[in-house]
Amino acid sequence: MHYRITARYGHRYHLLSVEADHAADALRQAADLLPVDLLPAIDLVELRIAVGPGDRPGADGESPPGV
Repeated sequence: MHYRITARYGHRYHLLSVEADHAADALRQAADLLPVDLLPAIDLVELRIAVGPGDRPGADGESPPGV
């Protein structure tokens, strides 16, 4: 599965993309990939499953269920 990780440091963001079987592995990879000099300043890390434009609900021009 493709994951997108956003690490916030101050008013800036560092973005990563990783492939992993589950969220725990994605977070472990992100921890290893984050630049060492940013680590003391990071105050928030967000992980999301990355989807392409065609994978989003309603991407085919139809409304998502319940809308």
